[in-house]
Amino acid sequence: MAQLYARDVPGLPFPEDTDLQQVLWCPFIDIEDQSGSEAVRLRWRRSVDVADVLAAAPEPAYVGMEELVPVPCVLHPEQVREYPAAHDLDPALAARINTWDEDRDTGYRGALSVAPGWKAGGWAAPFTFRDSGGPDELRCARCSAVGEPLLTFV
Repeated sequence: MAQLYARDVPGLPFPEDTDLQQVLWCPFIDIEDQSGSEAVRLRWRRSVDVADVLAAAPEPAYVGMEELVPVPCVLHPEQVREYPAAHDLDPALAARINTWDEDRDTGYRGALSVAPGWKAGGWAAPFTFRDSGGPDELRCARCSAVGEPLLTFV
């Protein structure tokens, strides 16, 4: 589970009248291998409506692999500037960056594009649903808008 407050993640778009995002997932490999979407649920809430705060996280009823059970922790978010992955750029600009990369020890992808680690918002990593705008590009079922990254866990 992850819980984010709007005050801590200023660039993340929250639905109107919400300031708390809760991400719940069932981290079992057999469920994730099916399609992944059944294993993740988002809850957008108003923090003032959370009345009963649990002193300790509930224990799961079944544990398939111990290393998949979340460990309570606190993160200290920081804003990092990142630039789009090459597949999100105009092809001519991507070619120029590729040429620039060849002349440097530090590459565009590793140093400037798609920050590594866990993040809220930002640009889509090259290995995700936005890869080259292909037929598997994720779109909203209601409005057909292209999906944008909300959370990335690496």
